[in-house]
Order: sequence, then structure tokens, then C-alpha cells
Amino acid sequence: MSIERRRKERAIAAIVEDRIREGYHPSFGEVVGEMAVWATKEKPERPYARKQWVYAGDVVERSTFVDFFENALHDILDLRAEAIEQTHRQLALFEKNRIERERVQEKGKRVERKLRQAILASRAGLGTQIEVLRVHGESQWKEGDSDTLVDAGEGVIRLNEVTELSEPIRLAGRDAIVRALRGVNRSVSLSDPDNMTDGNLNTAWWHVIKTEDPGNGESRVSLEVTFPFGKQSKLNMIKLFTIDGEKTAALIETSNDGSSFSTVPGMPDPVELKGDDVFRFIETEASFLRLTLSKSRHDEFSAGSYNYYFAIQDIYASGTRYVTKGTAFSEPVLLRDGVHKIAIETTSMEPSSTSLTYMVAQADMLKKPIDWAWIPISPAGGKDRRFEQVVSISQEKEHVAEFDRIEKSGEVLFGQDVHTLTRSDGRIQEIGGKGTEKNELRLYRGIGQWKVERKAKPFNGDAPMRSDFAGAARTRFIPFGNTLYLDRGKSSEENLFRFTATLFVDHDREQPISVGVTYEDGGYKTRVASYSIYVNEKRLTFESDRYRLPLKKGWNIIELLFHVGDMSGRVEFDEEEFPTELYIGQWDTVNERMVRGEVAGLKAMTKNALYQEVANGDEAAFAMEGGKVYVMENDHDALYQLIYSEKNDAPVEVAVRVDFERGDDLGATPTLSEVIIKGSVE
Repeated sequence: MSIERRRKERAIAAIVEDRIREGYHPSFGEVVGEMAVWATKEKPERPYARKQWVYAGDVVERSTFVDFFENALHDILDLRAEAIEQTHRQLALFEKNRIERERVQEKGKRVERKLRQAILASRAGLGTQIEVLRVHGESQWKEGDSDTLVDAGEGVIRLNEVTELSEPIRLAGRDAIVRALRGVNRSVSLSDPDNMTDGNLNTAWWHVIKTEDPGNGESRVSLEVTFPFGKQSKLNMIKLFTIDGEKTAALIETSNDGSSFSTVPGMPDPVELKGDDVFRFIETEASFLRLTLSKSRHDEFSAGSYNYYFAIQDIYASGTRYVTKGTAFSEPVLLRDGVHKIAIETTSMEPSSTSLTYMVAQADMLKKPIDWAWIPISPAGGKDRRFEQVVSISQEKEHVAEFDRIEKSGEVLFGQDVHTLTRSDGRIQEIGGKGTEKNELRLYRGIGQWKVERKAKPFNGDAPMRSDFAGAARTRFIPFGNTLYLDRGKSSEENLFRFTATLFVDHDREQPISVGVTYEDGGYKTRVASYSIYVNEKRLTFESDRYRLPLKKGWNIIELLFHVGDMSGRVEFDEEEFPTELYIGQWDTVNERMVRGEVAGLKAMTKNALYQEVANGDEAAFAMEGGKVYVMENDHDALYQLIYSEKNDAPVEVAVRVDFERGDDLGATPTLSEVIIKGSVE
């Protein structure tokens, strides 16, 4: 607001205030008139305080000085308010410009990234076609599981059709309730109603409606056929076989009480029948099915009546299940020397609510394809922008050695036994090459396991916090799964547990999880623990023991904290009452392929350096010497994984993996017919 506008508003306020003192509120016209007079006398852009000449000997009234300084005060306050407002405007403008600049910069970075990928994909290097992976003829693809079908005849890879069916819903023609609608003279069944549910397409149930209405193409003559199920059932598919005279339309509705019906999801209006129709829709639960058949024109005119014929050969209802996920792998493709960046182009179809996810990896014939180091990739030029469109393929070969047993080496260091990692099956892990250099070694602990920490703390029913585990705690490892074992070892006082798992996911997702902390004995339920859940060090909120884990692409640290005790009385359990296990639900943990108890690996160093680290109190380290792995820990139940890499002198082969996905009540499937691999030496 400018000083001029501020002073005009002050003048308007003074006019209104004066009139109110006189006993009335001025009209809008009166205020405008007063302001017109004020504008001829005042110049609002000039200061209120104006110099006045005072000559020697003049008597100056006190009010003159008071008025001058009051006016000066108004001027100063106006200037101050304007300065503050101008500052705020400048700050707001600066902040707006800063935000806009950052937005433009970020947009520029995205454009630059896409341009780089586009240039890379179009220049001679990535423009060089390495292989075309087709499905036609002698297919270069293989099915990763029984849920995926490589159909060389059709030239596509797709999800299998129905592989599991719930029990078909029993429909009995004799139990059907038949009712004709709108202006009917007569309605007659011409054959056995069981013909429409006997599964035989050579028989049919015929019904005729006789009416005086010939049909005009707008109004319709309708026949309702209602089937009771006998019990509530899940339904998402109906097959209907009919014999058509004039065109017939059908509307499908369901009900739980037989009186109030609603259309099935996605089918609000009647559908014209073809004669062999399959209706798929989102699963719904119902006890009744109502089929309304209708025609807008008669089939024949006979004996003074217009006849409308309806014929059902067979009707079948089911809660059909479809496979939701599947995987296909290409045959490995040899990369030319020096190629270390690749992109893919695809020919595919993805109907609504379906998806295809692509990955590439170096082929490792010592492992199953599912266990290769797959890197997600988005097809070049496609709409999918979840992943990079160009990925790097390392010229070094990565090796993995796994150990499930720990033994004393016979050496003692600072009063502690030194241990070596071995395998219980006696197989010797060959470790050599350049991978023996310490900066290329990574040792991880708790592969496919929960890390369990436990300690004692007086029970009061409060939810446990991460800070409760500050300081020393006893540690063990158990298999990663839905059962959480509360093994206290030789201690009878430990009642505070933390289960930690580090989980890798290839894209952001929310994972539902429920926690079972209630035991039932003789009809009496006891809540046996208070608990908290953390994901990436952030505590989650829950509703009725149900959570959603916000998993981000990459590694995620999941912590389940339990303080075990009788929640009803907020007291400790006696030793014989202490529960032995807790459970988590809604999470199929067997599908998680990359899990370890600790996200950080042990530090690699020489054997002499390991001694020094132990002397300094750091045991989270390991050393290699003579092909053996030395550690100071004594975690006999931990599974270890050693990862190292060395120069790969053999030709590099890459393969493509495609993950197919759709809803479990959806019959449509994504399809893939071709993948082109392109490479670059840059």
C-alpha cells in the first residue's frame, strides 16, 4: 500500500468518524463528496508536517507545535510502514524468484538428462543394434515361471490365462425366479429351466413373452431371471451363451438379500449380446444374481400377439482367479568388446491396470537367472520414466562367497578367540584374483535373516523406542520370515527385543503389515507386548495393529521393537508365562529376495590392522589372508556373504528380464513381442 493510498484511507476513516459523532452513518455518496473537497485542499503525496515561519517577537501558540510534531509523527509512521511493506514485498519477490529459479533449474536438469540419454541413444554407439530378441519362430525367450507363457505361435509373451478357479457358484435353473416386465399379455417357459445350467450347449431354455407392443426401437420388453446362490459367494466372472433372434441386451445385477440389487462394477448399462459372452468385473460378494434380458423389437407376430423370444443355452458364474505376476528371461546376448552402456527398445501392449517392468543383467551361468544382479531399465522413447533409459554394464565380474559356519582359528587376540568363516556342507570357497585387495572386499552379516537384539528393562506398558537400545545388547540372527522368535537364551530377565532387517526394493511401494501380539487361552485374550515400528529411522503410526511400510527404491531399514509383558496389568510375565514367539501378517516375506540383518558391511583390512582395531574396541571388521576370512565376532547363527570383483577377461553376455503384472481379478494381460538391445562404447 502506498503512502498516498494510506492517507486517503485515513481521510475516509476521519470523515466517517466525524459523522458518527454527529449521530449518523454517512452514505457512500456523502463520503465521495467529502473526499472530493478533501482532494482539492490536500496533496496526499506531500508530507503532513510542513515548515512554518516564526519571526522574532511573535507569540506562537502551543497547539502549533503540537500539530507540527503530530503531523511529523504521522509522516514518520507512514514512512516506516511503507518501508516495512516494501521490504516484505521485496522479500516475497526474492523468495518467489528463488523458488522459480530452482524450479527452472530442476526442470533444466531433467531436460538435460533426457537430452543426454536421447543423444546417447541416437548417436552411432547406442544406435548400434546388438540384438533383436523376438518371440516369433525360434524364440529367444524362456519362461521364468509357470505363470508366464512364451507363445511363439502368436509371437507374444503374456501372462497365462486362468490357472486357479474358486469353486464354481452353483446355479440351478429350477430355482430361478422368472419375471416378465412391461405390458405383458402372457409369459411362458417353453422348455426345462435346468437346460440353462446343465453345462450343455446343445440344450437351451426358451421363454416367450406375448404382448401388444411391436417394439419401436426405443422402449424394451424385458425378462428378469434371478438365481439364488444358497450362500454368499465371491463373484467376478459370468459366462453367458444365448440364442439370438432380434438383438438382445443384458444387464447383470447382484444382491445380498434378494430385494435390493445393484449392477456389477463397470457395467452400469445393458450390453448387447453376441451369443457367447464373458463378463469380467471387480470381485464382489453376493447371494443372488439377476440377469435382465431385453429386446426393443418383436421376433414374430402370431395369433394377434407380438412375440419376444429369449433363449439361454448356458450360464456360468465364478470367482475366477488370474495369475497376477510372471517373469520371462531372454537368452544371453554377447556384447562386443568395449561396450559398457546399453539401452532397449520394445514392442509391447499394456492394457489399463497392467504393467511391464524391464531389467538387464550380466549373465552368470553359475547362478539361476532369477539371482543375477538385475538392473531396472526403462525402454528408450517410451512413456515409462521410472528408471534410467541407459544403464552401465561393468567389465568386472562380481563374485559372491557365502558362509554359514564360524570356527575358532586357534589364535587368541587380546584375550579373544579369532574365528574363520567356513561352510557347514564342507564346500571350500575359492577366493582369489584381484578381489583379495581390501578396497574391493565387502562382507555382510545376516543374509536372509532378522537381526535380533535383546536386553532387560522394567515393563510398564509404554511403547519401546530406539533410544531404549542405546548401549550394549545381546545379539543373534534368525531366519527372515513372519515368525519372530523370542529366545532369551540363558537370561530370564530380557524382555526388550528389536528385530531389524534391511530390505532392498527396486521401486517405491507401500507394504501392508499387521502385528500379532495377542494370545488366546481358554477364550481369554491377553495382549503380550507393547511395540513400535520404524522404517528408515522414522516411527510409524498405526490403526488397529495395522501399518503400511513406506518402502523407497533401494535399501530400507525396518525395525520392529517389542517390550514383552502383560498389558492388561502392565506387569512382567512369570518365566513360565513368557511367550516364545510373535507374528507379523499381511506380508508375504518369502517373496523378498534381497534381505540382510545389517545394512552396513564389516570393514575390510589386513590381519595386522584387524588386531589394532580390536585393540581399539572395534570388532565390526574382518581380514583376509591366505584365502581365509577372519572375524572377531562369535555369531554362530549369522549367515555371511563376501562380495568381491575382479577383471572379467571372458566375453560379457547380457540378458533381459521382463516382469508382467496385473490385478488378480483382471483378465487382460500385458504382452511383449520384441526387444531391441543397443549398445555404446562411450
